[in-house]
Formats: sequence, structure tokens, C-alpha cells
Amino acid sequence: MDKDPILLRLFYAIGFFVVYRLLDVVVIIITVVQFLHQLFIGEPHADLTVFGRNLAAYIAQIANYLFWSSDDKPFPFSDWPSVSSKASD
Repeated sequence: MDKDPILLRLFYAIGFFVVYRLLDVVVIIITVVQFLHQLFIGEPHADLTVFGRNLAAYIAQIANYLFWSSDDKPFPFSDWPSVSSKASD
């Protein structure tokens, strides 16, 4: 993949940083919902667990882009990450 010009990358980085900060709220909401689901149902919500795993991979993609560890722009410029293996307990 071709590298973006430095100023264009700066604009992408600012946009992804804003998305990264908004995802803080999403992580808090998922955490609270999962806690309540565990408290009242006795197990975590399976769909939220899968979504949370994929969201964590997306956040890692954003961080890698912001840290210049990767030139690949995260979603929506690439596919949404899909983590198929179960996280170890």
C-alpha cells in the first residue's frame, strides 16, 4: 500500500484519534451491560463478547496507525476486523 503524504496522514490521524476517544464511551457501555448481564443472567452476553473482541482488534488497528506501526488505515478504509479465535481465559 502506498504511503499517504504527511499532511494527509495527519488529518487521518486526527480523525482516527477522535474515533478512538469516542470508542472509550462504547467500551464503558459494553462493560456495564456485560456486568449487568453476568449479574442477572449468570453469564456474559455471547454476541457482545464477540463484538467486544472485534472492537478490541479495531482499537488496536487504530493505535497501530497512530503509532506509525502500520500504514494501513483502519475501518472504514479496510474491512472491519473479525477475530475468530476465542480469547484465552
